[in-house]
Amino acid sequence: MKSFTLRLALLAALALVAFGCTGKRVAIVNTDMVYKESVASEKGTDYLRSISADMQKTYEAAAAKVENAKGKKGKEAAQAEMQAALVEMQQRLNAEQQQVVTALTDAYKTAMENCRVKGKFDVIIPSEAALAHDPQIDITKQVLDEMNAMPIEFTPIKPEAPADQPADQPAQ
Repeated sequence: MKSFTLRLALLAALALVAFGCTGKRVAIVNTDMVYKESVASEKGTDYLRSISADMQKTYEAAAAKVENAKGKKGKEAAQAEMQAALVEMQQRLNAEQQQVVTALTDAYKTAMENCRVKGKFDVIIPSEAALAHDPQIDITKQVLDEMNAMPIEFTPIKPEAPADQPADQPAQ
């Protein structure tokens, strides 16, 4: 990992030297700060927390059903039902997390490109890749402002409806 980081930093330094010598405009952005402080990240985190809270309630209800089940067959049926619900919840949570990550990544890329064009930069380098840089070329605030101006909303992913036709019939 250290070797990769060192190579990345060396590559960034070489790029800065090369662009500096040719009059190209370079900017730096702190990606971590943009993700941590953006309104979209806060919305995404709140959205995932609310889904997790709903899923926690569903899990607690299923666990209570297992606890209150009568007889061996009743407990087994309740446990199978709870296990199926857990698998479904995990799949949904994964899909919801992917939706949030994709939306944030797309917004970040758009904000970066907008700032690159507006600032007439030839390249924007993540601050993590730069060994050292002049704070005057840091455009993190502009990227954050650009991203915060975007209307990003998250909506629950609807589960897929089961197929109406039997599995042995081919689709037409």
